[in-house]
Formats: sequence, C-alpha cells, structure tokens
Amino acid sequence: PANQPASLILSRSQLTFSFVVGGPVPATQSVAIGNSGSGTLSWTAAANAAWLIVSPLSGAAPAGIVVSVNPANLAAGSYTGSLVIASAGATNGPATIRVALTVTVPPPPSITSVFNAASLQPGVSSSAWVSIVGANLSATTRTWTANDIVAGLLPTLLDGVDVKINGRTAYVYYVSPTQINVLAPDDPTTGPVSVQVSNSAGTSNSL
Repeated sequence: PANQPASLILSRSQLTFSFVVGGPVPATQSVAIGNSGSGTLSWTAAANAAWLIVSPLSGAAPAGIVVSVNPANLAAGSYTGSLVIASAGATNGPATIRVALTVTVPPPPSITSVFNAASLQPGVSSSAWVSIVGANLSATTRTWTANDIVAGLLPTLLDGVDVKINGRTAYVYYVSPTQINVLAPDDPTTGPVSVQVSNSAGTSNSL
C-alpha cells in the first residue's frame, strides 16, 4: 500500500526434500519474496548448510528464489537447515525458511525369476540374452548407449548395476527397478548356475 513502510513477506516458510541414495536429485522448489509496503525493498539470501543451495543470492521484491539440495556426500539420516532472507530497508526482521532433508538408503536388490529373454522360457545359454526380474534392481531405467561402449567393449556396469552369472560378469544392456536384460558371458558350464545382481544398495539373493 502507498505510504506504508516496506515489509518483507515470503510465500513459504518451510520446505521439505527427500532423497534416495543412488536415485535422482530432488526437484528444486521456489519461494516468492514480496513487499507488503511501499517503496523498493532489496534483500539478500544466505544458507546455513553446505548441502543447501539458493539462487539468486540477492534481488529486489517482488522476486523469487529457487532452492535446491545437494545430498551427494550425505549419509542416510534427517537433516535440517535454514535460509535467511534479510533486508535493511524492511521494518520487520530477517525472515527464515526452514528446510528439511531426508536421505534414505534403498533396500538391496532381490531376484524372483531368471529366464531366456527371447523365448521367455526357463533355461539360458552362454552368450544369449537373459532377463532378470525382481525388485530394487536399479534406481534408473535405460538401455546402454554408444557412450557406454568403450574401445569396442560392451558395458559390464550400467548405472552402478552389475550382474554375475555363475560368478562371471555379464554384459548389462537394460536396467530398471523391476527388470534387467543382460548378455550372458561365455561359459562352458552346463546345469544349474547362480545369478546375482549388485548395485549401490548391495547384492541380491542368489537364484
């Protein structure tokens, strides 16, 4: 309102983020900064935690800031931080945005079935396509790309996912949380062999 002292207002006073280790970084969140009075109100923003990121660090109301987190080096647990929005021209004191971050570790992978990827029948063979079905197999979903093939060698690790058949490393073509497709390694063994999946959360049961 005209002739009213500048006063700092925020659209939100609390933000919550969650992150699963090995998964995508949480999406950014926005906060609007306003002036309930008249005149120009300049402000600065500061974070009190290394994992807490705000942009821009200064401006004039009305404006918005974008808040993000970088949990890459954090262990599983609950973290709290804050953003302080200050303005020398405001009649009210600095405004604080409380930020909560939860970091969790996904459960280890588990396998429920293994079968021939072409026939969809039990039984696989050396150098053939194999499908592995289960839970928590991968945090991402994709197939290998040209960038994954280095010096003409097919990838044995795709987004941190590794598969071993009879103790030999398979070539990982496709990963998803519930299914993996691999090219079985050369192996003269006949009869039952073990299949295991490993990722950042641990190693699966042997099927």
